[in-house]
Amino acid sequence: MSASINNVQRLLAPLILLVATFVVVFLLNDKEQKQSKTAVTSELPAVRVIELSPQRLNLDIRSNGVVTSRVEARLVPEVTGKINWVNSKWHDGGFFKKGEPFFKIEKYQYENYVAKAKAQLAESKALYIQEQGMAQVAKQEWEKRNSSSKKSSDAAGRSLALREPQYESAKARYEAALSDLKLAEINLKKTSVRAPFDGILLKKVADIGQFVSANQILGEFYAVDSAEVRVPLTQSNQHLIAIPSLQNKQSTPVEIHFKSKAGVTVYSAELVRTESVLDEVTKVLYGIVRVTDPYQLKSKSSKPALRIGSYVSILIPGRDIDGLYVLPPAVLRGGNRVYVVDENNTLRSKVVTLQSNYDGLTVVSSGLAGKVRLVSGRVGEAMEGRQVNVVLNDVESQGEN
Repeated sequence: MSASINNVQRLLAPLILLVATFVVVFLLNDKEQKQSKTAVTSELPAVRVIELSPQRLNLDIRSNGVVTSRVEARLVPEVTGKINWVNSKWHDGGFFKKGEPFFKIEKYQYENYVAKAKAQLAESKALYIQEQGMAQVAKQEWEKRNSSSKKSSDAAGRSLALREPQYESAKARYEAALSDLKLAEINLKKTSVRAPFDGILLKKVADIGQFVSANQILGEFYAVDSAEVRVPLTQSNQHLIAIPSLQNKQSTPVEIHFKSKAGVTVYSAELVRTESVLDEVTKVLYGIVRVTDPYQLKSKSSKPALRIGSYVSILIPGRDIDGLYVLPPAVLRGGNRVYVVDENNTLRSKVVTLQSNYDGLTVVSSGLAGKVRLVSGRVGEAMEGRQVNVVLNDVESQGEN
């Protein structure tokens, strides 16, 4: 029995030694591979990344512009003469209501024209009435002479016999005299030059005692019932807001911010329309923002006047947009590029489309998809298409609400 056990032990001893040898070799190889992988990993360049997800944002459009008058008129007299009276408000910055006179031109000559036109009208009217009577008598005599005979086929002779040419001539002279009188009376009224609408006199170039001629520019007059601001809208901003249609009379409420030493004053306004064509140089679309009663003449508000020529900022509320990324400034590279680390820890470069600035951050509308890891610091020795070591920033999901 002991002999059998000894034989089994002799047979198992080499097998155990062989298994032990394989185990030692395997452990040594595994340790070397791990050390090799650790060495390789430690040699990969490290990059700092932040994780970002797409968001739903409401982006307001901010722009700047200059306040201009909705209506601008150049004041020109339609008659010639010397100015013999001016309004006390006939000075730069004077306010006028619609129909209020600016100045008056001597009217004696135009009163004389009216008198002469009345005399001419009376003379032509008398001749016209006389011809009416003579034409009636001629018609009666013609009918008596031709009552029993066959009607004459001589149309020209009949017309002369009925004094039709003389009657038409007298009628035309009467109508012309009537028209001359109306024109003379209109010119007499034009000796008083009046405001065509409520407005402010921006600049005057004539005063009392000056002889002026018709169509001579005597001043510039701006409407004050409303004012406008021309606002540039880029293609990336146009779809963020409700732009008024070219056909429908809709508007978008906006705010006008005017900054002065007293602080910032906010005025309610409306985006009422856009221009029909793009700017030839910048290729942007201009929107027109209108503010009512900028000089606060009709309202009881204590706000200061929003004067024509003021430089203001415009805030246009935007609509909700999905799929936007808010990037810190350090993430964006030259040429609107960002570096992305994919699921395999490989460095990639992507070109993104910038939407606008949002509270100092950059908003991207396209070029990224889903949750991404963006390189937020220096790339260093890392190369595009190569693996990198990822170091996640402590600030998670920067830019999220």
